[in-house]
Amino acid sequence: MFNPSKQEGVCDKCGGPLKQRADDREETVRQRLQVNVEQQQPLLDFYTEKGYLKTIDGNQDISDVFQEVTAVLGTISE
Repeated sequence: MFNPSKQEGVCDKCGGPLKQRADDREETVRQRLQVNVEQQQPLLDFYTEKGYLKTIDGNQDISDVFQEVTAVLGTISE
């Protein structure tokens, strides 16, 4: 949990019981993400081979991301 309650199993706001759904557990989410990546990979490969997929590093400074996005969009012709 990223923001655990002060008292385990008890909501800080209303005092009600906290329950974690099975589909909201870390291992379930990790599995779901892995399946998603596996299913998307053929599509990503297809568009990469066609030259349609452009990758931009979103971890860089926002102004650099903006410049890269603008540059990529500037190469698109109708």
